[in-house]
Amino acid sequence: MFKGKSADEIAEAMRKSGYDVVVEKSKRSRSGAVVIRVNNASEGAGRNIQMLQVSPGGGRHGELPYIKISTTSSEVGKIKIVNGTEELYKASGEKNVTVIFTGGN
Repeated sequence: MFKGKSADEIAEAMRKSGYDVVVEKSKRSRSGAVVIRVNNASEGAGRNIQMLQVSPGGGRHGELPYIKISTTSSEVGKIKIVNGTEELYKASGEKNVTVIFTGGN
């Protein structure tokens, strides 16, 4: 669902699914990442995404674009969807993150 989508497109899809979201530039990113903050995350209401970070790549993890999804679920935690292969990805001190590689464009 997220592959190839801009932060605004993802935010709009989330709104249609009942999420109250705000899109803003990341304050910590060197690559120009955008953050989608969820104001009404609630596992009981079926909205377990707290935040998404949409990165074009080019920061500390290398040139591969990715989306990092933070959830309210302690079982799921964080998921990072990387548009590329594991060989090209620069892991950098990530803990408790499930990384999924899409293999490229």
